[in-house]
Amino acid sequence: MHRDYKIIYQTAIKGKKALFVQSLLADENEIDGPFNNSTLIELCKTRDWTPGLIFKCEAPEGGIGNVRNVFLNCVRYAIEAGATGFIVPEILLRTTTSPEGTPVPFTHYFDLPHFTTTLQSTCPQIQLISHQNDLFNLPSTATPVPLIPTSITTSLLGGFILGAPGNWSENFHSFLNITHPVPPSAAKPILVSLAAPLLQFPLTYDDPHLVAQFGRILRFREDVRRIAATTLYALNTKYNLGLEPGRNIPKGKFYGAHLRTGVDALAAGWTPYAIQERNYIAHALKSKLPLIYLTPTTPADVEAFTHTAANASISVETKDTLLASISPPESSSIYTARKGFEDEWKLLQQLSWDQQLLVDFEVLLRSSIFGGMWESSFSWNVAMRRHVV
Repeated sequence: MHRDYKIIYQTAIKGKKALFVQSLLADENEIDGPFNNSTLIELCKTRDWTPGLIFKCEAPEGGIGNVRNVFLNCVRYAIEAGATGFIVPEILLRTTTSPEGTPVPFTHYFDLPHFTTTLQSTCPQIQLISHQNDLFNLPSTATPVPLIPTSITTSLLGGFILGAPGNWSENFHSFLNITHPVPPSAAKPILVSLAAPLLQFPLTYDDPHLVAQFGRILRFREDVRRIAATTLYALNTKYNLGLEPGRNIPKGKFYGAHLRTGVDALAAGWTPYAIQERNYIAHALKSKLPLIYLTPTTPADVEAFTHTAANASISVETKDTLLASISPPESSSIYTARKGFEDEWKLLQQLSWDQQLLVDFEVLLRSSIFGGMWESSFSWNVAMRRHVV
């Protein structure tokens, strides 16, 4: 009898977790509600489309914040130019074993089926092309036309933001007429390769509703979002927060902190660890939030931050501490999956370090108050998504 009850209880708990995760992943339960593509549809209806004009985005490097911004800028340029073909972009990863960079697919970070469905349902004029190699039977695309998007205009703000975006399409077609007097056609298309455009297309040019929704064409891969939802479930059950899957940002639950350190941040002269630690803990105390979800760079940062926060009666959690426990206790780097979270922990360990940051991104979106670094594009991406709620 006792065994039967135990099985029923375990099944109920698993069902509760599954229900929470599935509800959190539903489109209507995003923090800003369901995706509303109406202004993007209207934008695409008003553009002049050129058969045979194909855009390619050169693979950007950097963190998820930079990559996401570059991809969105590339799509926006493609729409503005009236390109009827768009090659699914790749990402350039630099590692110690590959300092020159290794191209990885779009799916390294993003949900390709979502991107495909979303873009083609809003801008059906654009045909997505899986890879440049798929153009092998179109010799006119063999030599791409290189283009730095900001080079064809003299009106720039801060040296890199389009000052007159309404004129960019006309400038582009004038440029293309010079480099290719014979216009592109479906039979003889032209491939234009955009140098990775970071922070170039101004938000002030488009309708505020479009600006708020446009970034939703990019969604993180399914496994990442599922791990993030499970991490929130673990946080919710451990601290009895009463989190409910649904739109809007929950009030009075937990503080989200993006602690960005590391050799590169130090070399760039970014805000040092000590100042970040002081600011986040002070902000959490002022916000009356005694629980911080931390996105750290190193295990040493977690240990130091947790110790300081404890002195202020603040608990600190990470995705690692929520899905696993330290074993043995005196170790700071050996984790064992917590009961009920074995599958998610295994999935998390299969992700690269940069993919694991996507889990943090999703959790930070749901924090009651968020603190980040002004130098970090990751922090800005989180803040901008939360800003529209």
